[in-house]
Amino acid sequence: EIVDPILIYAGQVIALPPRMRAASRAVAAQAAPSPPSEPAPPTGDETSIPAPSPPPTYTIRTGDRLSNIAKSFEISLEALLAVNPEIGNPDLIYAGQQLVIPSKDFVPPPQPEPAAPPPAPVNPPGDERWIDVDLSDQAVYAYDGGELVRSFVVSTGLARFPTITGEFHIYVKHLAVDMRGPDYFLEDVPYTMYFYKGYGLHGTYWHDNFGVPMSHGCVNLSISDAEWLFEFAEVGTVVRVHE
Repeated sequence: EIVDPILIYAGQVIALPPRMRAASRAVAAQAAPSPPSEPAPPTGDETSIPAPSPPPTYTIRTGDRLSNIAKSFEISLEALLAVNPEIGNPDLIYAGQQLVIPSKDFVPPPQPEPAAPPPAPVNPPGDERWIDVDLSDQAVYAYDGGELVRSFVVSTGLARFPTITGEFHIYVKHLAVDMRGPDYFLEDVPYTMYFYKGYGLHGTYWHDNFGVPMSHGCVNLSISDAEWLFEFAEVGTVVRVHE
C-alpha cells in the first residue's frame, strides 16, 4: 500500500520482516530501564560480633599473698576479691589456685552494711581504761582515762566483711581459741577478746599485712601487740569502733 516511500504519515501501520522484528525488540529491551537490583543479604562474617577476650588470670604460687598480688597488678585488694567471690577467707589461699585479674579501672560494687545493729552506745568512763578502734586509720588506741597509753597498726574487716561500728564492752577473753566459718578454720588464735558476737580483737599469725583491711570483721593485731592489749584490758573494758 506504500506507493511512494517518501510519502508516509504518522499512525500508519507497516509490516516488518522477521529479522527486523527481532532487531526491533532487542533495541526496545536495551532502551528500557532495568529495575533496581535488591541489595545482597549480609553474610555471616559481616554481621558477627567478635567475642570479647577473656580476662587475664594469675596462678597463685607458694608464698604469695593476695595483697601483694593486687599491688603487683596495680589494683585494690577489694577489687581482686570482688571478681573472685570463691575466696571466702583472703588469708587462706593455696598454690595452684587461679585468680581472675580485673582491669585497673574496675570499681567493686558497694557492700551492704552489717545486718546486726550495734547495741546502744555507752560513754567511756573518764578514769578507766578503754580501747578506740579507728577504721579509717587502721589503728587501735589504748587509753587510760583521757591519756593515750599506746597505739597499734591493725587490719580490720574488708569491704564485704565490714567491722561493726558502735560502742561495746569486752565480754569474754581467751588466751587461744579456734575460729571457724563457712569457708575457713583457724586454730588457736591467740589473745582473743570478743566485744560483740563474733567480732573481736586478736593476735594474727597468718599474715603481717597490717595497715590495710584484711579480715572477716575482727580486728587483727600482731601477736606481740595483741598480748600487750590482752594484759591491758579486762572483761567489761569499753571498745569504741568508728570510721
